[in-house]
Amino acid sequence: RTGACCSGFRAWNTEQCFQGASGTGICEITGTNMMQQWRLTSDGLLQHTNGRCVGSVKGSHEVKEGPCISLRSGGGGKFSKVATRVPLERELYEKAMA
Repeated sequence: RTGACCSGFRAWNTEQCFQGASGTGICEITGTNMMQQWRLTSDGLLQHTNGRCVGSVKGSHEVKEGPCISLRSGGGGKFSKVATRVPLERELYEKAMA
């Protein structure tokens, strides 16, 4: 939020973080894994720091990565956050770095 560090999406109750349409990888809590730096846009797409987005394909359960404008106009489903929280590992990391 402040631009100082990190943003990403972690799969509930796992050590796996979203890395784009290709899947997930082990979460990097320091924020140095560029593949895990995503944000949720106000219109329900997942946007990478490189400006590209991930969205769903209309009429299927498939997701694809591409230019945000083409995904916005594609009519697919939207993502939303539910029950967000900072993982314990991140809280402990921040405490140790203070």
